[in-house]
Amino acid sequence: MNAKKSVKAKVVEKNIIITIPIDTLVYAFNENPSNVDGWKVEDKNKAQFAKDFAKYLNEHETQNSQENGITAFEELLDNIGDAMCEDAVDSITFEDECDE
Repeated sequence: MNAKKSVKAKVVEKNIIITIPIDTLVYAFNENPSNVDGWKVEDKNKAQFAKDFAKYLNEHETQNSQENGITAFEELLDNIGDAMCEDAVDSITFEDECDE
């Protein structure tokens, strides 16, 4: 399964819509190399796992984010923003350039 091809993000009006098929989410969890204890999501639990995942994405503070009180989703957004800055994408400008 190619998770990169099945996860999609698109702009719809004033929103970014991120679509993650539940099968892709479950596959990514089950095949996570850091899951050394062997935790798995069974087929019968996929829908509940997706609901639990969404709740954690929206509410859970990760170990890295506990210092500043942001959620896992906010940490994800920060990481993507950082990567965009490192890649110097055309849609963003360094603060000193904004005044020019």
